[in-house]
Amino acid sequence: MRKPAGMSFEDFIDRQIREAQAKGAFDNLPGKGKPLPDLDKAFDTGAWLAAKLKRENLGAPLPASLQLRKTVEQKLAALLLLKSESALLKALDALQAEVTRSNSQLLDGPSLPPPRVDKALMLRLWRARHGTR
Repeated sequence: MRKPAGMSFEDFIDRQIREAQAKGAFDNLPGKGKPLPDLDKAFDTGAWLAAKLKRENLGAPLPASLQLRKTVEQKLAALLLLKSESALLKALDALQAEVTRSNSQLLDGPSLPPPRVDKALMLRLWRARHGTR
């Protein structure tokens, strides 16, 4: 809906709010009748911003060196869910090849030692999780 000529934005917005209230658009909103969270706490811009970034999954992308480490950790955790030992070993080899390939390139971000893909440790963890020898 466009603002009618000759009407102030404030009046236009107030009218839209009144019409929405009359239609019940605000009747069943989550949190209705509950106090605003942390209303009694002092306002901290940094804490508010950090909470919003986390809540909405926003923020600057990680530098490549840190993203590689995060990706490897996530993939290692997911590999423990594989159904067979042979699938685990094959996936570990593929992940190690990916890490080796990434480490052969110049990555932006802090200089870190390459992430480890410890096949023996992963095999022990997988076996413990799946109840095999």
